[in-house]
Amino acid sequence: MSEEKRFELESETIGALPIINWFLSRIGIAEHLEHAIPRDDVRLRLAPADVIGVVLRNIIVSHRPLYALGEWAGPFDPSVLGLGPDGIAAFNDDRVGRTLDRLFDADRATLITQTVLGVVREFDLLLEQLHNDSTTITLTGTHYPGGGENRGGRAVAKPAHGHNKDFRPDLLQLLFVLTISADGAVPIAYRVEDGNTPDDITHIPTWDELRALVGHSNFIY
Repeated sequence: MSEEKRFELESETIGALPIINWFLSRIGIAEHLEHAIPRDDVRLRLAPADVIGVVLRNIIVSHRPLYALGEWAGPFDPSVLGLGPDGIAAFNDDRVGRTLDRLFDADRATLITQTVLGVVREFDLLLEQLHNDSTTITLTGTHYPGGGENRGGRAVAKPAHGHNKDFRPDLLQLLFVLTISADGAVPIAYRVEDGNTPDDITHIPTWDELRALVGHSNFIY
């Protein structure tokens, strides 16, 4: 065998993911996801928590659309995406879509609360001052299945016309309410409301939610 044919060069991307994985490990996000959406079906080629983990990493470093996630993941070393050697070959947008449906039906309130409290403890965050604001999620297209009904005993936010903060009153929207800590600007709580929900009626439910999360009301809001 000639010297030129003895070796093959394979190139895999790592990028910023080792640093991101270090923080994800400290947050314990994989364990929280596994508890919220367990791998309870032997037919699953990828664990739901692993699929959501790839989506999360994509949002942080690239924010590629759902249909392009498989192409985006292709050049990466599977290990930095939290996948096994054959994981990328099994990763596609259909599998992501089904997993996101499972995440939607999971106990997301507990998932978020456990994750937030873990971050507060791990990074020793101060919660004496919290900042809250809302924005609109503007939707394009002509059809939005669901919204306004109950799913799994919980109300689903309904797209509607309202005071659009993107200055597009012609488009449907949802209202996204977010609270962050003054210490580090870390997201603490969020809520999605119907698109025609005015800001003023969101403050008391947000205050009550934060009191329950923090354990007291001795903070600046």
